[in-house]
Amino acid sequence: MHMSVSIISRIRKVLQIRTSQARNMAVQNDNQDKGIEQCLSFTQPKSDLSNRNLTKVPPNLPNDTLYLDLSHNNISRLNSGDLADLLQLCFLKLTHNGLRKTQDMKALESLDLSFNSITSSGGTCSWPVHLTELNLSNNNLGTMAFHCLSSYFQNINLSKTGITSVSGEVLSNFPSLRHLYLSANNIHVSSRLREASFRYHAFISYSHHDSLWVDSLLFPSLEGAGLSLCVHERDFTPGDWVLNNIINCVEESYKTLFVLSQSFIQSEWCNYELFFAQHRALSVHQDSLVFVLLEPIPSDSIPRKFLKLRSLLRLQTYLEWPKDERKQQVFWASLRDMLRTADKSMVLKKVAIDITDTCPLLEEADTKPF
Repeated sequence: MHMSVSIISRIRKVLQIRTSQARNMAVQNDNQDKGIEQCLSFTQPKSDLSNRNLTKVPPNLPNDTLYLDLSHNNISRLNSGDLADLLQLCFLKLTHNGLRKTQDMKALESLDLSFNSITSSGGTCSWPVHLTELNLSNNNLGTMAFHCLSSYFQNINLSKTGITSVSGEVLSNFPSLRHLYLSANNIHVSSRLREASFRYHAFISYSHHDSLWVDSLLFPSLEGAGLSLCVHERDFTPGDWVLNNIINCVEESYKTLFVLSQSFIQSEWCNYELFFAQHRALSVHQDSLVFVLLEPIPSDSIPRKFLKLRSLLRLQTYLEWPKDERKQQVFWASLRDMLRTADKSMVLKKVAIDITDTCPLLEEADTKPF
């Protein structure tokens, strides 16, 4: 999981109020939305109150205001009454304020509150009940009170918010969740003793497009050697939430084996599995990630959410699937060794030709947050 546990590329930075009085509110930190061009013309009223050191929405604004820019002020709270007289308001910009609370905006569906002063302290919250998209990135949340959020949430961005833990039990409260962004957080998984017993030798993360190779070659070669494998279709708990199943399977497995391919880097679920396994490996301080490169992956085909693979493959031992049948026996022997031991000195280091010849994933790249 990408937990940075995502199916669309970004969260819209537009806050929509679908009432007869106001159609849209934009609380964003990027360029003016292109939709403004459709909403406004040069003859329509605009109010630019940015950089005025305001602490609240000024009263007596022109009732026919369509565009209101309140960015870069010190507004810490926004109530629906502040905008009650702006019956034709189309866009509202509130990026880079000291915004802490928004209340009584029951019709809001999409809200971007990034780069403000939102916290989860006090255990109280007042999110709009119909909100489906929420961006809280770059706020000092600490521990996030997920129970305060609508169960109908579909897109949540909690990147760089200071969150240190998340669980499948909490996430199961959001059955409609499609995208969850948790990048730039130091998420910990409960440590377990090195000698603790595991249910599986490895959890296998792969795209369903590679299931033929996995079913016909991987499973027989590993399970035939006595290794216990955890796979989606066979070992997920029926009726349980998919994300909860992923977390549990990663936790119950000694290693997580990733079958890397073009299909893998296009899969949202594979991204989530990589995210959880990576953070689990960091927290328990063990070599629990194993990578198999099934086919070449050109660097320009890697989605932004998978760029972490570059550094992971730089640090991890990996195997490349050989097309030459004479080399496949060595491949399977090496893979079995990697799944059975945590001692890197016992793992075959040179098990494939230089991965950069066929998979230029190791090049440095700008990993600018989405």
